[in-house]
Formats: sequence, C-alpha cells, structure tokens
Amino acid sequence: MNIDISRAESTYVCNDNELQALSRELEAIRKSNESLLEAGHCYKQELHALQNHADLLALQNNDLQKELDEFVMTDDIIRSGLDRKGRVDNMKMQNNYITTQSMVDVEKSRSP
Repeated sequence: MNIDISRAESTYVCNDNELQALSRELEAIRKSNESLLEAGHCYKQELHALQNHADLLALQNNDLQKELDEFVMTDDIIRSGLDRKGRVDNMKMQNNYITTQSMVDVEKSRSP
C-alpha cells in the first residue's frame, strides 16, 4: 500500500509540475497575444494616419495643379500680348487693306 501511495504521490508531483509548466507557458502565450494585439492596433492607427496624410497630399496636389494651370494660362495671355511680331504683322495687314481700299476709292472718284 505504501508503494501505491508513493507511486500516486510521484504521479501527483509529476502532474503538478507539468501543470505548473503548462500554466507558465499559457501565461507567456497570453502576454504574447496581448502584445501582438496591441501592436496590431498601433499599426491600424498608423495606417489610418498615413491614409489621412495621403488624402491631404492628394488635395494639395490638386490645388497646386489648378494653380499651375492658371499660371500657364496667364503666361499664354501675357505672351500673346507681348507678341510684337504678330501685332506688327496684323498692323501691316490692316494698313495694306486700308491702303488698298483708299486706292480703290480714289480710282472710283477719278473715273466718272
């Protein structure tokens, strides 16, 4: 009977030691899981912040594109206003037209 009790105590101690080891392992896994969940939450927050920043940059890019388009349009208007060759050619054409019309009018007035 003493042998049975010794064997039972030995089995009990073994089982108790195994249970304690499993409890420590389970606690370590729980802590690891909590840590991973917290890290996942932090990554989600960082992703959200980065998405907001990307949206802001896209809006700024659109605003800058509009501003650049306005500058290009203004530059074209100024350039066309400063195009002296085109203005001189236009004046020459008008002058030639007026001269030709004048000559026609003079010829008409001479020949009765």
